[in-house]
Amino acid sequence: MMRSGRPATASGLIAERSTRLRATLDRCLAPQRSVVLLDVPQHANVGDNAILLGELAALRALGRQVSYVRVTPTSDAVRLRRRIGSRPILLHGGGNLGDLWPAHQRLRERILADFPEHPIVQLPQSIAFTDRGAIARARRAFERHRDFTLLVRDELSLAFAENQLHTRGILTPDAAFALGSLPRRTSARRDVLVLARTDHEARSDRRLPAGTATEDWTAHCLTRRGRVLAKLARELDRRPGRSSAVSAALARASMWAWAGVSADHVRRGIDLLCSASVVVTDRLHAHVLSLLLGIPHVVTDNVSGKIRSFYETWTSESDLVTWAESLEDGVRIAQELVQRRDTV
Repeated sequence: MMRSGRPATASGLIAERSTRLRATLDRCLAPQRSVVLLDVPQHANVGDNAILLGELAALRALGRQVSYVRVTPTSDAVRLRRRIGSRPILLHGGGNLGDLWPAHQRLRERILADFPEHPIVQLPQSIAFTDRGAIARARRAFERHRDFTLLVRDELSLAFAENQLHTRGILTPDAAFALGSLPRRTSARRDVLVLARTDHEARSDRRLPAGTATEDWTAHCLTRRGRVLAKLARELDRRPGRSSAVSAALARASMWAWAGVSADHVRRGIDLLCSASVVVTDRLHAHVLSLLLGIPHVVTDNVSGKIRSFYETWTSESDLVTWAESLEDGVRIAQELVQRRDTV
């Protein structure tokens, strides 16, 4: 991490975080060249899809061949083992390690139990638990596995992993940094965009000035291409008996097909961010993508504290980002930034 005490240029900060991400992945995966990625997002959240594209960009830069294998809570373990073979397993990164998103955590613990001999790498995650029983289950799952590597994307999660889960974490930048600096796709048509969470990660004490319009980027369905791919994946799961070579080819093709769906969602998110001169948000990847796009923005926390910890760990040095204690303060700061720009 850069801690120079001076504002960092966006391009320099992004390049350093991306380099650190790739170096960590390379150490975790050496010498394997072929890997399997599980729990790929099949929903419209722009942030999760940006993470997937970053994961694939980083792995491609490292010369790794990535396959996608569909896994659900009811997937047959024998069939999964046949499709995965002996390859290392990567678990998609993000912010679902914990009990805020219990379905993903249950799936993670099931994979650890079903594949005790496989190297398993949890790609960069934030950790958020509220239930002691859930913490104990996760601790047992992590401790029992012989070759589990946990990458965490903020210092709060690092401390939680070590103190509560009794697991050594490796502090690693979010995978979306691997996308690098991005060009603006459109010109701003409004001064301020308030991109605010509408799910259970939003803070309950959130207040906004009267008349403030907000938007979120999860209120969309899968694209038609995504729906077709999801249906095809389900059909392929029902038809065992293919040769290992055919299965491997299909798994690689599926990965890049899903990357195309993710790219559609990320483009939608980028267009939304680029519609404004200044962005105010309590979404982590609205913050990260604004940084990659060079858009001034104001960021505040979600219910778990992951955004504050991420900001303090990786991005506080950038002069593109301003911290706010609430969305209400964020709107005020954004309006001041616009006024300052207009008087220059």
